[in-house]
This record gives sequence, structure tokens and C-alpha cells, in this order.
Amino acid sequence: MARAIERLRTWIERIARVIERVLGWNERIARAIERLNQHIERARTWIERVAQAIERLGQHIERARTLIERIARAIERLSKPRCLVYTYL
Repeated sequence: MARAIERLRTWIERIARVIERVLGWNERIARAIERLNQHIERARTWIERVAQAIERLGQHIERARTLIERIARAIERLSKPRCLVYTYL
């Protein structure tokens, strides 16, 4: 009887250690998930910043294209013979 009780106590101790290890792993997993969520949030912020920068670049390109078109029209206008300035040059 005492031997059976001793075995039972040993098994209960082993199960308790396993439970402690599992709880430790659960805590580690929870911390890892929290860190991953933080990384995801930072990445999302950076992606938004990059998207905004790309949009601003697109706006600058569009303004530059408009300016180049205006310059081209001005050059074309100035290069026509009816322009007095061009005639006297």
C-alpha cells in the first residue's frame, strides 16, 4: 500500500512538472505572439509611409510632366516664324 502511494506521489509530481513546463511554453508563445504583433504593426506603419512617399513622388512626376509640356509648348510657340523675337534673332 505504501509503495502504491509512493508511486502515485511520483506520478503526480511528474505530471505537475509537465504542467509547469507547458505553462512556461504557453507564456513564451504568448510573448512571441505579442512581439510578432508589434513587428507587424511597425511593418504596417512603414508600408503606409512608403505608400505615401510613392504617392508624393507620383504627384511630383505629374507636376514635372505638366511643366515639361508647358516648356515644350512655349518652345514651339517661340520657334514659329510669326514670333517677332525669333525673326530678329
